[in-house]
Amino acid sequence: MRQGLETREFGRRLAAHLLTSAEHRGWFVYYDHGDATLDANVAATKGFFGTTVKNLNRLADIDVLVASPDGMAQLLIEIEERACSPKKILGDILAVLLCNQFAVRVQGHQQKFAISPSTKLIVAGVVPDRGQRLLKVEEIIQPRIHQLQGLPDAISPTNVELVFSATLQQTLNKLNAMITDRFPSSAA
Repeated sequence: MRQGLETREFGRRLAAHLLTSAEHRGWFVYYDHGDATLDANVAATKGFFGTTVKNLNRLADIDVLVASPDGMAQLLIEIEERACSPKKILGDILAVLLCNQFAVRVQGHQQKFAISPSTKLIVAGVVPDRGQRLLKVEEIIQPRIHQLQGLPDAISPTNVELVFSATLQQTLNKLNAMITDRFPSSAA
């Protein structure tokens, strides 16, 4: 049952990085795969279509959510810890692109987050380079996703980024560098 451990550790590091920064006070960072009784940042993020989240309209589960104090989802990250196929990657992307909101259950209440024109989705993970799968993700899938039109109330396909490597550690190193670039640290 090691599934989710690396995602949890990534979420912890991200929360520590962002929430100790003066310019990100009041922001929200939630991540899955932890113990919510020990860590207030552990919560499952559900992507859905509509105004309230129900089983019928829940379309996606997200590993990491970063949201600004105004209730806008700024960054969503889905991490596939096990090797996955391009078909699985496309399924993850499409499920999120169909959502018009995201929700987290905190202390028994749904906290909803809207999508802004700048909301970014990162789908990351492991793709063994058998049969040139990694090249397929980088040179075909990523550019084709950016060419999609998208829905007016959803994440723009141009804001989708794929981060895949042959090993999970390589992928997490790339993700950490991206987060540091996007949210530079300035400790309070």
